[in-house]
Amino acid sequence: MVIYFFDTSALIKKYHEEPGTKIVDKIFEQGDREIYASNLVIPEVICVFYKYCYTKNEISKSKLEELIRGFYQDIDEGAIFLYPITSEHVFKSEEIVEDMQDVQFPGGKRPSPMDILILSSAEDFLSSFPDFTFVSSDRSLNEISRKRGVTNILNPDIFKDQVF
Repeated sequence: MVIYFFDTSALIKKYHEEPGTKIVDKIFEQGDREIYASNLVIPEVICVFYKYCYTKNEISKSKLEELIRGFYQDIDEGAIFLYPITSEHVFKSEEIVEDMQDVQFPGGKRPSPMDILILSSAEDFLSSFPDFTFVSSDRSLNEISRKRGVTNILNPDIFKDQVF
């Protein structure tokens, strides 16, 4: 069985066509796999859906509602398992922020506080599933993840529409 842990930047690709969507679709279509994500992806995904509708005007209000329903349905039906953020993850964030100080991030973009909490939960997840694949399109998050020992990273943007 293949175990994946998604961050928001990659999970969004299942619901909104963009570079890397075909790779994410292939992961979801695999038979012998489990997909996990931090429970923090829920507000992040919803915020991105709203941004696509109200800020970028890329989708209609009915499409927004459809995306939200589909996302919750995937969680309810077990296509995505949620990994809860704990107080330990929150307190570990200071250690991650400290480690970020000597990292050169792509484009100077530092991971957000939510990204730091997702990384904290991914590090904890690593102790239970040492061979999992971290699926993330966030280059800055991937950079600090590698530094902290989460090294099996799949960035769907790199593959775009190629076979992986």
